[in-house]
Amino acid sequence: MKKSRMRTSRWIVRCLIVMMIFLSGCTYQRQHSLNTVELPEEVYISVPLGKQYKPDIVVLSFRAAGYPDEVGRQASEQLCSEMLKCGPRANVVLAETVNILSPEGLVQFAWENKYDYVVTGDILYFLDGGNRMTSKVEQEMKMYSVSGHQLQVVGYAKAVESVSPLSERDYYLVSGRSAPAPSATLLMERNAGKFARLLDRMLSMDPQRP
Repeated sequence: MKKSRMRTSRWIVRCLIVMMIFLSGCTYQRQHSLNTVELPEEVYISVPLGKQYKPDIVVLSFRAAGYPDEVGRQASEQLCSEMLKCGPRANVVLAETVNILSPEGLVQFAWENKYDYVVTGDILYFLDGGNRMTSKVEQEMKMYSVSGHQLQVVGYAKAVESVSPLSERDYYLVSGRSAPAPSATLLMERNAGKFARLLDRMLSMDPQRP
């Protein structure tokens, strides 16, 4: 009996040693945990839009001073995509032109195409952090109503997304590999989701409600 117990104990000890050696070499890839997309960090609504029957909204290419034009175009495409996901409250169109229009040009453009609202935006900051720096995207959006031959700002928002890379982390038995910061394109898409949720809420607001 004693010999049997000793053999069993030795076997258990050997198994534990093998498991510790095995686990000591285990690694896993750390993953970013991003918060749920909600509304933009800054919001200003001057005029409730009211529950109109599917107004026509055109989204212009975002201005991207100091950055490639493709960044502004992608921002507008992402916003259109996110607005379409929100539901059928409006007919959303992405403008084919990428030119930055003056206020007078905006009025003429909207009037000729019978758009009810015009959405424009600016890329204020756009950085891919990679493995060493924080990725950050900062954007502004404005929504104009077109009445007669005048533009009126009905909504403004500013959205910011900022995420740092994850460093390597060692535990007793397991180590976590480092992970680069999320791409600026992904962060811009999250900002687009914030803007889309705001616009959807504006379209569902009751103008008679104080």
